[in-house]
Amino acid sequence: TRFFALVKVYRNAPDAFSVGYERRTPGRLSAAVEMEIERELLREKAIFEDNRQPTSARSAAICPDSQRTQTRSPDSENHTRRAA
Repeated sequence: TRFFALVKVYRNAPDAFSVGYERRTPGRLSAAVEMEIERELLREKAIFEDNRQPTSARSAAICPDSQRTQTRSPDSENHTRRAA
């Protein structure tokens, strides 16, 4: 595992050992991607802050792909009684 590989490196040269991390890829998103993310976040914020719609409608507008389950109350179901 990685741990034992680090222990081996440490034992071979304890004075030169470091667990410092060097990133090999750019750390930031491209400007175009950042702008797209910001645009979507602002769109969602505007939908959520629009008080003309009920909260459930705002949630559905923000997450249109989520499947919503409906719960039924026991009073809404047809119950049949057994004859005694």
